[in-house]
Amino acid sequence: MTSDTDDSYPAQGQAAAAARKAAKAAARAAGAPVAALPPVQDVTEEGPGPLKLRDVLDAVAERSETKRGDAKPVIEAALAVIGEALAAERELSLPGFGKLKIKRSKTQGDRRVIEARIRQDISPADAGSGGNDGVAEQDD
Repeated sequence: MTSDTDDSYPAQGQAAAAARKAAKAAARAAGAPVAALPPVQDVTEEGPGPLKLRDVLDAVAERSETKRGDAKPVIEAALAVIGEALAAERELSLPGFGKLKIKRSKTQGDRRVIEARIRQDISPADAGSGGNDGVAEQDD
């Protein structure tokens, strides 16, 4: 298991982890629920980098207050199920993620290229108007 001080993470990852820990501690001190905190993004000069598996594992372990090793098999299984659904060209409707609809899919060599549309509801705090509290819509 890696720690936030491990040299395998770039300095910006360490800074973001420190910021998350500080925000979490401040929220606890203020009595705010930790899960309600906005995510802290790793930002470089070019903007936020791609979200990688290790970033997801760290965030899930932190939010669920579990060890990274305990979260890893669950996250990997969830990603495998999502990948299989995309391969079968199924629509996804997942709370917190949104609704993903496959527009087009084609095979190029040994890879599948999927063009999709993702619709996410904007939370009332972000939009200043009504929303559905982050839950993806149910299909009728």
